[in-house]
Amino acid sequence: MNLIQENIDNLTSLWQLAGNRCGVFEQNSGYSFSYIPQSSWPNRLWLTADIDSTTFKEAITKAKQHDLSISLWDELMEMNQLEAEGYKLKSELQGMSMTLRNWERQGQPIELLTVGDDLSAAMWSDLFQQAFGYRIDSATVLKTMDRVQYFIARDHGQPVGTAVLFHHKPEIAGIHSMGIIPDMRRQGYAERLLHSVLRLGKASGAQWAILQASSMGEALYLKTGFTQQFTLKTYKYNI
Repeated sequence: MNLIQENIDNLTSLWQLAGNRCGVFEQNSGYSFSYIPQSSWPNRLWLTADIDSTTFKEAITKAKQHDLSISLWDELMEMNQLEAEGYKLKSELQGMSMTLRNWERQGQPIELLTVGDDLSAAMWSDLFQQAFGYRIDSATVLKTMDRVQYFIARDHGQPVGTAVLFHHKPEIAGIHSMGIIPDMRRQGYAERLLHSVLRLGKASGAQWAILQASSMGEALYLKTGFTQQFTLKTYKYNI
């Protein structure tokens, strides 16, 4: 199994789902883009193949027209081509994977409340914004929760963070949006949340867990058994 490709496919399938259900998704020869008007997410364009200069210009025009970030994970495009168009590096994540075959949960689990109605969707959206600094609207959550599992992490009834579990294939458990709100950090909640989500992924029958790690979470994921496999870079115009 090509785990790098599965990781990318899981992520882009999530972007595509959000665009199709809540906004716009468009697939072209060499690139795709997904966005939701008046939203911060997913709102990005990504390349799907090597493209010539004409298609590159077309993609850039689309990205600027809709104020989209551009995400890259390999050598499909040279960085200086984006910089020449006024794009600058916005974020950098590490694509990681781990087999669930021999994984066993460690430590005390955390309570996971599954989002299933307007109230819990609004709470998830607010917690996500606190944890990550941008917003995924509750309407997006409600329109995709039949395909995506959204979780609110709680300790003794107190909300502490969010997580998402998304399967684009039954054997792949994609972990996304795993964050702890600032007031609850450095108390061991991130590790408890990760192991609780991994337990659900394994219980679902998935053989592999995949994610994209920020520098803040990378040490925890490596400690848990994840292996770094590629870098995902996102560029933004005129930041």
